Parts: sequence; structure tokens; C-alpha cells
Amino acid sequence: MSGDKLGDIMTRTLRYFESLHTGKEYSAVIEPADGGCFLVFSQKIKNAEKVSARLFFESRVRAEEALIYCRKKPEAVSEGLAAILTGDIERFF
Repeated sequence: MSGDKLGDIMTRTLRYFESLHTGKEYSAVIEPADGGCFLVFSQKIKNAEKVSARLFFESRVRAEEALIYCRKKPEAVSEGLAAILTGDIERFF
């Protein structure tokens, strides 16, 4: 088993145990749309939606690249969305 694959398994396992403790759950899916597709990202805490975003992509390939990142680092995506929408750039540092 490659180091990257093992790292991904470890990350998913830790995220699962975190979700049991904190109630945080993340979701990222691609939905078809006219002229492209939507990437839909959400974060729930104890079944209450806290973050939700829908981004339109003309290219399915670009949407799939974003989907991989959302699934790999959902915490970073959630924090990044909050930082952008609030203008709190300090969150990035």
C-alpha cells in the first residue's frame, strides 16, 4: 500500500472519529446542470447544516478536481468559505 493511500485512510479514519465526538459531518457531491455541473459542499454539526455552498463549473473535470479537494480537506474548505464571506483574512494565517 502506498504512503499516499495509507495517509488518506488515516485522514478519513480520524475524521470519522472526530465526527463521532463533535457531530461534524461533511458532504461534497457533483450535480448535473445545464451547460455544466454544480459542486455542492456542506458541513453539518449534530445534523444541523452550518455551511452550504453551490458552485457552478462549466467543466466536469474542474468540478471533479474541486470535489477531490473538498473531500480531502473539508475543514479547510469550510474555514476558507467563512473567511472569504466574512472578509476575515486573518483566518488564513
